Amino acid sequence: MRFFGSADQQAMGQRGANLFALVQDDPRFAWYGRNVTLVDFSLSELDTFESLVRLQGATAGYRVRRELEHQFRAALETRGLRSDVFGFSVSADDTSVEKARRVLRDFRLPDDLDVSFLAPDSADGDVEAFAEIALMADVLPPPDTVLRGQARRGVALVARERGSGRPVGCAASFANFHPDSIMADTCFWGMLATHPDRRGEKIALVLGAKAMIAMHEKTGIGKFSTGIRDDNIPSERLCEKLGVVRSDYLIIIGMDPDAFRDARITK
Repeated sequence: MRFFGSADQQAMGQRGANLFALVQDDPRFAWYGRNVTLVDFSLSELDTFESLVRLQGATAGYRVRRELEHQFRAALETRGLRSDVFGFSVSADDTSVEKARRVLRDFRLPDDLDVSFLAPDSADGDVEAFAEIALMADVLPPPDTVLRGQARRGVALVARERGSGRPVGCAASFANFHPDSIMADTCFWGMLATHPDRRGEKIALVLGAKAMIAMHEKTGIGKFSTGIRDDNIPSERLCEKLGVVRSDYLIIIGMDPDAFRDARITK
């Protein structure tokens, strides 16, 4: 299993993969390669959340109501943990796949791009191309076995310029929740990244739509979730076009300042 990112990000990923091998049958937890996370984070789960942070270096807790952000973050800081926050955007209904198909009817990728879906037999260069464009956008990719659809059911795709092979965009979706989880009908979707030279060509929108459709065809899952910072309006607008909209919930991040020194887990 190959990990990407900084030394602390890679160490977190390795610890998370080892931990998930022990807790994968527990519906309280989710994983798609970065770290083991808490699906339904409440104040009564603070001890569990802190343990996840201490064991891995950092973790995330989903489904925290927006009005409780400061209460949760203050509780983490009292325990000596750093915190961060994302808005939790989810499919509002079952129409995301239909909207993705509409996007592909209305738009297409520029003619000079080739798209590769990563698979167990994909060349290492394709995996490295995904990681390169994701990290260029400060988006942390999961390990190679997740990208290839081996460690988790999922899809990952990368767009490269024909001829030069330069990666210019990526997107992914993975089944991160346990079948008995409160989020069992939903999966992770995102990692949308575009090379700065190629922005404005709807590359992220088209790749995101392709990822949704491929994930639905592969797993039957039709609802999607992702984390978006509240000030990232362009990403929020793109996600809305695919039916993934801001919810009443947040994703709270906890980081151990001794084990995870990076400013944040991902963009």
